[in-house]
Amino acid sequence: MKYMLLLLMLLPAIPACLRAQEPVYLMPETGIRFISCEPPEKPYIRGNVEPDYYEFTRHALRALYYSNHFGVKAEKRVLHDLIGIAAGFRYTRSEASIGKNTYWSSPSDYFYLRLRQDGTETSYLRVKELKQVTGYLGIPLEIRIYPYTPRFFNVYYTVGADFNVLVSQKTDAVLYTPSMAKYNDAIGDLIEKPWTAFAAAHLGVGFKLGKPGKTAVMWEIAVPAALIAPKDGLVTPQAGGGFQLSVRIPL
Repeated sequence: MKYMLLLLMLLPAIPACLRAQEPVYLMPETGIRFISCEPPEKPYIRGNVEPDYYEFTRHALRALYYSNHFGVKAEKRVLHDLIGIAAGFRYTRSEASIGKNTYWSSPSDYFYLRLRQDGTETSYLRVKELKQVTGYLGIPLEIRIYPYTPRFFNVYYTVGADFNVLVSQKTDAVLYTPSMAKYNDAIGDLIEKPWTAFAAAHLGVGFKLGKPGKTAVMWEIAVPAALIAPKDGLVTPQAGGGFQLSVRIPL
């Protein structure tokens, strides 16, 4: 809820960016972000179900997280075109997954997921991968620094953040035995729920291709990038990077 309130507080900043005598640009955008994750240690996952087998689960697993987004921003230039302040709206699709790390563990390409436990009886499923796909609506905020003389090709620098609220979610499991697909709903109830909201921050460098003050293509590399989430989900994110492509259209 606090993230939603923050998003609503930021909305008035968008039309404010358009009220200026200095240049204003509309910028459709798309991008992708990769975040490294700590291999998870989950109480419902085991590398093997034998009682005398002591494989440390996180050594047998790998965790992945990536997202892609598209949206539109408005950028207003200030301080004689040296600084750009941008805000807008964005949809982000993210995917988090846990799978077997066959390179550093036993040869099998699956792990065991504890489905239920009743007294001394425990039921396990053999799983190749757990995947959580989520959709978020958010507001990106960015400051761009244009320190060089305007020309057809130019380099600039960025610092930015985005604030996102969950709007859709889906959990999938790739089971070792396809006939066990009937347990997918039970698996979805077992694993952690996705973040209801999260924030991200990044630093980056960008490259502009186009005449000064005219329509231009802008390519940005964001390193580092980090996620700030209220709690751990299916995976625990660390840091990473990403790319973004946008078209700058003068208004």
